Amino acid sequence: MANIVFGAEYETLVAILAQWRTDAGLSQRELARRLGRSQSHVHRIEARQRRIEIVEFCRYARALGIEPIAAFATMASRLDNTGPVGR
Repeated sequence: MANIVFGAEYETLVAILAQWRTDAGLSQRELARRLGRSQSHVHRIEARQRRIEIVEFCRYARALGIEPIAAFATMASRLDNTGPVGR
């Protein structure tokens, strides 16, 4: 079974999160401030050194001005294009 932390599915998630941040015109530092975390925390997520769990994903989306349900729908749609999970 593929390692989902560093697999294509997780890479897609990280790419989307980073794109949303840049589309919002935010630096990692500003996003971290909104999340109440350090800049290195955001960097570790974007560098795939740290997993993001669902509650944090919701907070992340809100900090970027995106409704979590819409963010999750976008994410799920993009994952559909990366192939079967776990293969």
